[in-house]
Amino acid sequence: MSNVIPLLSGEKLKWLGSFDFRNLYFQLHKGMERDGWDIKEKRYVEKSKPGAENKNVEIIWEATLDIDNYTRAKIDIFFDLTDVTEPMTEWEPGITRPIFKGAIDIVFSYSLITDYNDEWSKHPVLRSFQKFYENKIYRKTLDGLKGEHWGYGWGYVNWLKELMQMVAIA
Repeated sequence: MSNVIPLLSGEKLKWLGSFDFRNLYFQLHKGMERDGWDIKEKRYVEKSKPGAENKNVEIIWEATLDIDNYTRAKIDIFFDLTDVTEPMTEWEPGITRPIFKGAIDIVFSYSLITDYNDEWSKHPVLRSFQKFYENKIYRKTLDGLKGEHWGYGWGYVNWLKELMQMVAIA
């Protein structure tokens, strides 16, 4: 059976005001793809009341990166845009585009998953050997990966903070 090792759990970023969500979404997606992550948008829900200008948007990403044949890194990102409007704004003379006004909360989690394909748990001999493998043989490697990927996780959180500052509109 897969073993999930949380490294960062529910790190929250918040912004209230005007922001360029399309740019944030694009920059984060392209940057993670460039780093080798496989990103899937698991959920996109847009809700608004009839006749209302404002809306709520929920987006959930799941990104995975295979480290080796036994271990995978996983990032979960939840974007929660609340009470947002998209007024047209002039960026340059003669060029207008919509920006978001409202609140955005981003929740970020990072974990490692061992035996991510459940190959060991499906095989009777390997299943009985799995605990020994993880505790004795693979332990130093896994400890190193935990430290390394904990740093990567915080790197993404800090980069996300920078992106949020970059797309914030005063």
